[in-house]
Amino acid sequence: MALRKKISIDNVDRQILNILTQDNNISQAEVAKRIYVSAATVHVRMKRLLRLGLIQSGGLKLNYPQIGYDICVFVGILLEKTTLQSSVMNELDKVIEVVNAHHTAGIYSVLAKIICRDTEHLRQVLHQKIQNIAGIQRIETLISLEEVINRPVILLEEQEWEEEED
Repeated sequence: MALRKKISIDNVDRQILNILTQDNNISQAEVAKRIYVSAATVHVRMKRLLRLGLIQSGGLKLNYPQIGYDICVFVGILLEKTTLQSSVMNELDKVIEVVNAHHTAGIYSVLAKIICRDTEHLRQVLHQKIQNIAGIQRIETLISLEEVINRPVILLEEQEWEEEED
């Protein structure tokens, strides 16, 4: 296991992160203008934050219903044994409809989010893919009727992160 050391960010880093979490399409020059620093400063800070792993390269956020994927489901997965968590996660990673999965504490060992076209597609994913994964004892589904809140965390106070050392 790699050692971790604390990474500190200052107010400029925090402001950059807060702006970009609200709009990741904004230019570095516009970020610089908003926080009263040079574009070069923002550029250097962004490269550092990427290198340190505090931010990741972004992707597109799709409006799934607009492209025909109307069903969003959260699946609570109970395992036969907790030691099977890694192998189950590896198998879930192969199911393209699983858009994220979390190791959890509580009722479920794993909580997965699935996006499907319709209920027939969901049925196929649950019965032919997920329930066939070795180590899964039982699943419970929660169908999302509507996503009401989806926002990034706003960094309010000084933060420290741990950086892995090789």
